[in-house]
Amino acid sequence: ITTQPTGNTLCEGSNITFTSAATGTNIAYQWQVSTNGGSSWSDVASGGTGATYTLNNITAGLNNSQYHVVVSGTCTPSVTSSNATLNVVSPVTIVSGPTPSTATVCSGDNVSFTVVGSGTNIQYQWEENIGGAGFANINGAITATLNLNNVTTARNNSTYRVSLWNSTCSNPTISPIPASLFVNPLPVINITGLHEMAASQPITITNNTPLSTYQWLLNSTIVSNQAAYTINESTPGLYVYTATGTDANGCSSSDTFHVKILSLAFIYPNPSNGQFSVSFEGFPINTRSRIIMYDAKGSKVFSAEYPASASTYLDVDVKARKLSRGTYMLILFDAAGKKYGTGKVVID
Repeated sequence: ITTQPTGNTLCEGSNITFTSAATGTNIAYQWQVSTNGGSSWSDVASGGTGATYTLNNITAGLNNSQYHVVVSGTCTPSVTSSNATLNVVSPVTIVSGPTPSTATVCSGDNVSFTVVGSGTNIQYQWEENIGGAGFANINGAITATLNLNNVTTARNNSTYRVSLWNSTCSNPTISPIPASLFVNPLPVINITGLHEMAASQPITITNNTPLSTYQWLLNSTIVSNQAAYTINESTPGLYVYTATGTDANGCSSSDTFHVKILSLAFIYPNPSNGQFSVSFEGFPINTRSRIIMYDAKGSKVFSAEYPASASTYLDVDVKARKLSRGTYMLILFDAAGKKYGTGKVVID
């Protein structure tokens, strides 16, 4: 025998030809097969009497089968070739998936799709179809699970499929039914209200977006579950409120609202004819002060500056007789424009 047959690893459904060559007189060939690791051999069913032997459309049942050829001639003894092993690899099949078949999430969420395949040394490639543009590979998406992080509404109504194969059976198996992804936008939270107010002066801040549920937090403590929340703080300082709203799709969004509670200035007499005094404890010494008054529409109607005081107790006389009857908001500033106190002035 001058040429020994060689084995191969092929995909199920492939064809294989074993080849041998020999020299001698009146040479005859007989191919044999063993299905038990070479313990016993039998002549192949048909087509096994030439220098080559071909198997078409091989099946998984032939995996690990062995083949050799017995060459005989005029002179004895006959000669047997080396054994050639046939490895048959089945194509990858999809057991289930992608799952879930449909995912509905909110913008900014993470979502995963998973496929279960059957086979050896499975390789994966996920594809995405956005806006009907056609499927395209997703870079780096080469495992059984596709992870999409921080999805946006640009991916709304997109579909996903996956191809599975192995190095032997390279013709991929594609998931027949793509998974669908729906991405709902986040609600828009819009809080309105005054950002500065006097101590013990109730003011309502409102989220203007119609939503299913609301939650107001003050320093991480829940204070209300209504669309509007009324602040009535008596202690001056900065208060940070967070409103979280959830819409009918279960999507949530938040907004933060800062409220500065100003100390209450003592105004007397009040009501007055427009001439009154303003007293305030805690004003910086040797600093000029300014008083500005606003009408009910928020328009500035009065502004005056006053001399510095050597004491932290400020007492100034305000002359605003030209103002019409009504209620005004008074705010006390220092020369640099920092707010220190506020109060309501009633002129009758």
